[in-house]
Amino acid sequence: MRNLRYWASGVLVAALILLGPIFAFVLVVAAEMLMDLVANAGATVIWPVVAGAMTWVLLRKIGGQPYRPQWRSERA
Repeated sequence: MRNLRYWASGVLVAALILLGPIFAFVLVVAAEMLMDLVANAGATVIWPVVAGAMTWVLLRKIGGQPYRPQWRSERA
């Protein structure tokens, strides 16, 4: 126990690793609930829009910005 800050950060990282699958499960359940709500409303035409929006949100976080070298000025 050299430093309480190291122990706290280690416990926090371990808790996030162990709770990660639970958060993923809750996300899937929420998406299923949203899909059931849309299906029960009778809007079958909106399925491609919902699927596209979910894919865009998930891939936007993963994809990020393409790499651009910063050694050149924007105005030059």
